[in-house]
Amino acid sequence: MDVDGHPSPDVVKNLNGVDPESKLHILLHSNQPPDCCQFPAIRDAISSIDGRLELLDGEISTLRHRLAQLEEDRDALSRSRNQHVGIFSPLRRMPPETLGEIFTWALPSLADLHKRKSFIKQSPWVLTHVCSQWRAIAISMPSLWSVVCVDCNYSLAAAEAQISRAQRLKIHFYGSEEREARPQVRLLRFLIQHSARWEELYIQLTEGLLPLLPSIRNVPSLRRVAFEWDKDEGGDSDDEDDDNAARSVVVDYLRTACHLSDLMVCRQLSVHFLPPINQLTRYHAHAPWDTHRGILSANLALVEAHINVYPYPVWPATGQVIQLSQLRRLYVSHAEVLQYLQVAILEQFTLYLRWHEMYLIPALDRFVADTSSTVRRLCLRGLPHEALASKLMNRCTSLIELAIIIVGGDRYGFDEDSGHATVANDLVELITYLPSQITGLHLTFEDKSPFDYGLWADVLESRWRMGQGSLRVATLCFNGRRPKPEPGTLEKLGSLRESGLDYKLVKSADWWDHVAPWMCCPLWY
Repeated sequence: MDVDGHPSPDVVKNLNGVDPESKLHILLHSNQPPDCCQFPAIRDAISSIDGRLELLDGEISTLRHRLAQLEEDRDALSRSRNQHVGIFSPLRRMPPETLGEIFTWALPSLADLHKRKSFIKQSPWVLTHVCSQWRAIAISMPSLWSVVCVDCNYSLAAAEAQISRAQRLKIHFYGSEEREARPQVRLLRFLIQHSARWEELYIQLTEGLLPLLPSIRNVPSLRRVAFEWDKDEGGDSDDEDDDNAARSVVVDYLRTACHLSDLMVCRQLSVHFLPPINQLTRYHAHAPWDTHRGILSANLALVEAHINVYPYPVWPATGQVIQLSQLRRLYVSHAEVLQYLQVAILEQFTLYLRWHEMYLIPALDRFVADTSSTVRRLCLRGLPHEALASKLMNRCTSLIELAIIIVGGDRYGFDEDSGHATVANDLVELITYLPSQITGLHLTFEDKSPFDYGLWADVLESRWRMGQGSLRVATLCFNGRRPKPEPGTLEKLGSLRESGLDYKLVKSADWWDHVAPWMCCPLWY
């Protein structure tokens, strides 16, 4: 380097092969055009540089190849070292009983299986591919294989292997109308051959699977059973007034289920005949009123009941009232049902209300009079009329939580403007004047009903700022795409959170998990 910090001429020449005093150097550091006599020298310089680049590229390639070999050798040595270190692993000395307990904790939950639907890639199957010891222990534990989750991707060979390793069986069969029917039929026929070992049966039925149910003969160990239809057709028929949607499910074989305690028949399905069952503690059914009445009369120890009357009947004379002394949670699709029931210690009550049913106030009064001091959670589904809802809330003196599940007014003869506007006004009026003891408020829109986010935020803020009550939890849930709030609304809701209100916005994907407990619908995953 010279005194000014520039490279010396010799260094520059060594780097690019050009003498700093040459004409070529001047051309490289200026925009002057070359003379014709300089062309040969320029071409010679380029050729020389190409030769040097070729030599360097060759050396780099050799070094890279050598580096790749070294890295591959290192990886091999690292794997070998890990294998040697693994000889000292405590797992090699762990008793099979302890390892089996760990395997049990490694099983995925039914919720995970239900969402992923890739059963063969989960435990216990993956445990059989680690080593011979793990495979032997996993195969020797029937409890690891008792939950049989089957969908259209589950092979008959896999089902045969799992059944051979299990003892008691908990069958979860996910039928699909969108996939070929024959493999699904073969799988269900195979599982029916082992029905004597069933403890649980959850099945999503299809047109191809429905005819197989009468072939079930003996289910002495069955404790829980649930039937659903694979696809919704125009909504949740559990509470639709469309009597043509439901398909009848044959359940005659349940007469052999002497331990059955939990029964669910829903989503486009109905049961018209139920054999004598007297040990149920929970049931959820879409059935004629006579069937419901038979179930209720024979199962006085019921703790939870979802009573959906289909089709709409000519209600008989009241006659003998059914006393359900143990019932804690109740859903009814028609308020007329209440005139046939007497419940003393109800904790949660869910009622489907239609806009025109103000005439049912006397029946509700009689029912609520017996349960007003025990009901702590009230849910109103459909189109709750403000006057009727207020009467219910004010009579339930122990009430601490209120849920409102809105189902569109267009189903009951209201247009998008007048019907929903009236519902919105009544809803605001209802929420504004909640009883002072309410601590939890949950609002759900089951379909595409219009919603005013700003009005909702104003009502919550008003309720919170007034300090007249003890509101602590507020939940908003949409089934489907939710409206987008204005920035000012988001700011207001955020401010309420900061002030201490536990405000939650439930994702559409989780809406059923949020609503099901209010509907007295057991989650089977």
